[in-house]
Amino acid sequence: MGKRKYNAFSTRHKRRLIVQKTLSDIERFSIVPDVVPSNPPESNVEEVILNQDRSSMKIFSSSSSNVGPISAENAQTSNHIEVHIENSENAEVNPSTAYQFVPTTNNTKTDSFKEKLTNWAINFNIRQNAFTALLKILNNDVATNYNLPQDCRALLGTPRKTKSVKLQGGDYIHMGLAQAIENICLEKQLLNKNFDKLELFINIDGLPLAKSSNLSLWPILCSEKHIQKVFLVGAFYGQSKPKCCNEYLKCFVDEAVPLINEGTFVNNVEVKIKIAALICDAPAKAFVLSTKGHTGYNSCSKCTIEGEYVNNRICFPTAATYTLRTDEYFRSNIYDDYQLDETILKEIPKFDFISNVPLDYMHLVCLGVVRKLLNLWLNGKPLSVRLSTTAVNQVSNILMSLQGTTPKEFCRKPRSLSDVHHWKATEFRNFLLYFGPLVLKKAVSKKVYLNFLSLHVAIRILSSSTMVQNHLNIEYAHNLLKYFTTTFELIYGVDKVSHNVHGLLHLCEDVKQFGALDQYSSFRFENYMKDIKKMMHKNEKPLEQLFNRYKERASFKHRNNGDTDLTGLHGCHNNEPVVVSAVNFRQYKTYACDKYYISCDLKNDCFLLKNGTIIVVVNIVENPEDNKISVVCKKLTCLRNLYETPCDSSDLDIFHAKLECGDLYGYSVEEIKTKM
Repeated sequence: MGKRKYNAFSTRHKRRLIVQKTLSDIERFSIVPDVVPSNPPESNVEEVILNQDRSSMKIFSSSSSNVGPISAENAQTSNHIEVHIENSENAEVNPSTAYQFVPTTNNTKTDSFKEKLTNWAINFNIRQNAFTALLKILNNDVATNYNLPQDCRALLGTPRKTKSVKLQGGDYIHMGLAQAIENICLEKQLLNKNFDKLELFINIDGLPLAKSSNLSLWPILCSEKHIQKVFLVGAFYGQSKPKCCNEYLKCFVDEAVPLINEGTFVNNVEVKIKIAALICDAPAKAFVLSTKGHTGYNSCSKCTIEGEYVNNRICFPTAATYTLRTDEYFRSNIYDDYQLDETILKEIPKFDFISNVPLDYMHLVCLGVVRKLLNLWLNGKPLSVRLSTTAVNQVSNILMSLQGTTPKEFCRKPRSLSDVHHWKATEFRNFLLYFGPLVLKKAVSKKVYLNFLSLHVAIRILSSSTMVQNHLNIEYAHNLLKYFTTTFELIYGVDKVSHNVHGLLHLCEDVKQFGALDQYSSFRFENYMKDIKKMMHKNEKPLEQLFNRYKERASFKHRNNGDTDLTGLHGCHNNEPVVVSAVNFRQYKTYACDKYYISCDLKNDCFLLKNGTIIVVVNIVENPEDNKISVVCKKLTCLRNLYETPCDSSDLDIFHAKLECGDLYGYSVEEIKTKM
């Protein structure tokens, strides 16, 4: 049988021949041939997956036409080559002239795809073997041609070596304080904040890795006073906490001392460093400072009060006298009934062991005092303060009913009191600041309710960055905390005045130095702990896994300059009501900014305006002429206080209100003071 004429081939078969010829010439020649045999190849061609675009096909070549030979294996890493095919079925197509090489250095599309792929792998914590398998699939697909490496470690920037140090009881690996400082400066630069002076927060705590063993991780974390991002400095891994705190902290201190004394340069900017706070819970603080633990008689880190042994526990009666501790006495080891040994942290310059070691709000108040109160009401003594089954069910039902109106800013919805032993710190915080005054009003006695309200009002004041700017507000909160501890002792007994309850008396001094409670609490560090756990996929070589995953994430963030901005208007629609003046405006379902999230649903629709009006948002509109954003809303009326002792709840923006029916109003989002 004679050879078929080229024009008799189908368009699809012609395309196969062209692809085969192109790849064949890439293997054989270093330049585009001037003359190509006119006869089409007789050999069979393999199936090639083509792009859906019928007008062109792209192939990538690792070098231009004037460089040495290109093999088929390297064809995927080549420069851009375009093959143009005429769509007409009857067109005369000569395979020798149907393609031409168009070299280019524009790899924007490829780089963008690599970044998206890397971002996907990091954000979803994809295992390396799975990621490498995906890269091989993409590389074997002619249609992609994204110039991808064969191994994911090349794409992620995985370090080639990790170096851990053997310590007593385990191993330690050091990521570097200087690297953390550089990352902090980058974050502040992205936020348009000055980074010539950094006030570092250091956190140390234990992280259990498994329920079936005692294996734990002790990371050293670093953050900065004015940003929330957390960075890893070092980590210890072993069967228990490090045997020697000075050995554990040596790498950190050796690096911190010259950085504090001499400063450093980041992007040609001289940066001054200061360790502003060491933020730990009571056991970790006692460990790194080499002092008595929270169960000791002389365990308070702020004063010299001596505890008493009552009913098989150490307590701190409110009538006991004490003096405040000083950094000078601590460094001189005068507190021999408090200090157990020397701490290497004394080598850190300009660090005050009293004022720069604040009491942690998350552990002291939320996980300490608030959890203690709930346990006393549910299972504690005296029986006179214990809630009845009816009262417990009543409180639980109200808490569960609030789930449908819990704002987006709350990371956890309220749960029943039957789950209180599973509550997290943020749930105890929400109960104290928001839910407690409502659900307890008719469930507990007046004296118990007033005692709780004194703590609620004090912490509400100390948690407000606006209210703590007034020194009188801090003094008022301090008086409330003194009242709380005194009445707490009378209601629940002197043996219940624990280390945490006594610590409330020192809380205001830390607020005066560091600002509102949330600005220096452990919440940011506790949130980062779950990220650390995600970095370790198995029990084998956990420190090496942690080091590699952390460096990969840090490298990728440097290349991509920050996170995706999720603020702005979303959910365009035409369904909701508008005021007459906004008929031609664009309508949206949600609006997000740095301060709050607005939506038309029950969870995110209530706001307090600067003029004192409380509104319920029913629509969000944008003026197409000046792009100004406004809310269409109804007003809440019949405002009254939820409580009036120890102060009016309205002073803290807490109201009992009724929704006004009928009229709609329009306000600019700039008139919003806070979310309710």
